[in-house]
Amino acid sequence: MNLTKQFFKYVSQNIFGLLGTSCYILADTYFIAQAAGTDGVTLLNLCLPIYNFIFAIGSMIALGSATRYAIAKAQNDARGQRYFSNAILCAVLASIPWMLAGVFAPGALLRLMGGDAGIVALGMTFVIISGGIDLAVGSTMTAVGAVLMVIINGYPTGLLTSVGITGPWAYVIGIAAALVVGSLVGVINGSLIAYRKLPPFIVTLGMMKICRSVTQQCMQKVSVKVPAGFLAIANTKIGGETILPILYWLIIAAILYVVSKHTPFGRQIYAIGSNERTARLSGVNVEKVKTWIYVLMGALVSVTAVIQIARIGSMDYANAGSGYEMDAIAAVVVGGTSMSGGKGSIGGTVLGMLIIAVMNNLLNLMGVPPFLREAFKGAIVIVAVLLQRKEK
Repeated sequence: MNLTKQFFKYVSQNIFGLLGTSCYILADTYFIAQAAGTDGVTLLNLCLPIYNFIFAIGSMIALGSATRYAIAKAQNDARGQRYFSNAILCAVLASIPWMLAGVFAPGALLRLMGGDAGIVALGMTFVIISGGIDLAVGSTMTAVGAVLMVIINGYPTGLLTSVGITGPWAYVIGIAAALVVGSLVGVINGSLIAYRKLPPFIVTLGMMKICRSVTQQCMQKVSVKVPAGFLAIANTKIGGETILPILYWLIIAAILYVVSKHTPFGRQIYAIGSNERTARLSGVNVEKVKTWIYVLMGALVSVTAVIQIARIGSMDYANAGSGYEMDAIAAVVVGGTSMSGGKGSIGGTVLGMLIIAVMNNLLNLMGVPPFLREAFKGAIVIVAVLLQRKEK
């Protein structure tokens, strides 16, 4: 039996035993309640907290066992990163029956599919595959959002409203300006990294502080109102559900997947991440490709800003986008992309984003404080990178 079959057999022994016991507890509670003449559903709801606690403990045991197994195998097997991702995925799948009520609650579907950070993670995939990093995505989104809201401001003193431009034309101009601003930030980052040879960490860390602080300073005394028509970009319901942000994410993921697999630009990104010197000798314009990667990242951040403003109708300049870089990096790493560059895929990032989102939902339903949930993401990134080093 190969390692993959052994792995799933090991995890399933924990999961199916836990599922069987949990189902037995629920069924037993229901039938005892009916025999006693009590509303079985009501009593079942009263017993759910106990059931949830049992299932939560069991899920964590399954996760710990699977991860320990994965790490042990990773020490002598080149596919350790894949096993680590599979371990987390199996624990998530084991927890789905326990989470069903929470997953399909209003707004939870968007969180499950990655939320606003999902699009950022797609762009971060290209950045990390090329051997770079972008810590400025959250602050860039704030700056782009501020520019967008100033342009489409619905008050009479608004930039476009004051000259009589409202409605769809104002939205088109605002979105175009947002894309230009985000791309411009990407040009600056990419040029400093590619042509001036500055470390990506330093450049994007500095840009993170610049964008956030300048935006807060400029917007201190500015009052803005997002027009109701603009909100339809994200809040129009399809089949009774607000799923447009999810559709945008999936469409962008599909486009970037094609770009990464079937275009010269995509192949050049992998070549640069694998060996920059070899890529240069092969005729790849390394500086140009690197710059365009960060321009693409900036454009995707702009799209994220547009969707967020259209979804909630405002933006908190101090906190908007905070932690997006961590969410994006965690999803990319869990999805199998190597932090040293040259390896990874858009499909893996989509899966990684789903895994992180479902685990967030699980921890939330368990009552884990938000700060500890962030610590959990950090631990996942560290363990994943450690396994990547073992693979080398």
